[in-house]
Amino acid sequence: AYACLISGKWRWTWLLLPLYLLALGGRKGHPGLKALQGWFYAHRGLHSKGVPENSMAAFRAALEGGYGIELDIRLTSDGYAVVVHDADLKRVAQNDAVISETPLEKLQSIHPVPLLKDVLALLKPGKHLQIELKGSDLGIVPELKRILDNWSGDRKQLAISSFEEETIKEAGKYFTDLPRVL
Repeated sequence: AYACLISGKWRWTWLLLPLYLLALGGRKGHPGLKALQGWFYAHRGLHSKGVPENSMAAFRAALEGGYGIELDIRLTSDGYAVVVHDADLKRVAQNDAVISETPLEKLQSIHPVPLLKDVLALLKPGKHLQIELKGSDLGIVPELKRILDNWSGDRKQLAISSFEEETIKEAGKYFTDLPRVL
């Protein structure tokens, strides 16, 4: 179950799901998988009232609380990897903007949607990040490769997941060094 800070109290609800998925779906013997076992992840960051999910504040809170981060990424219409769970902004911003059909600048004018590269900049040694690739646009995989190739952090801190079989297969072509979970 994940930990959520609600009204100043810790409530365990979804903290272990990514770890569970890694344990069940990871490739046996993969060196990165062993390094990720035993870590706790804050699902969409450590969000609470006043600290929205998948926000920079939620990610900072997770890291300050000693947790790793699980987040979701999607591509904008102009090709940016943004951190957002849903295909649109209806639930988080009461706006019908569809992530894949909207350019970054317009999305950020509606809701503070972080870029993946900005979240990676927060990651400190010893903290882990599970990146879930959302949707079926395979273009997200080469964009993630470009971002990670420009990131100076330790790739042993990372894992990739997706609920889309084709997406995780495509990720396998680019990320043989990272644990991947379907």
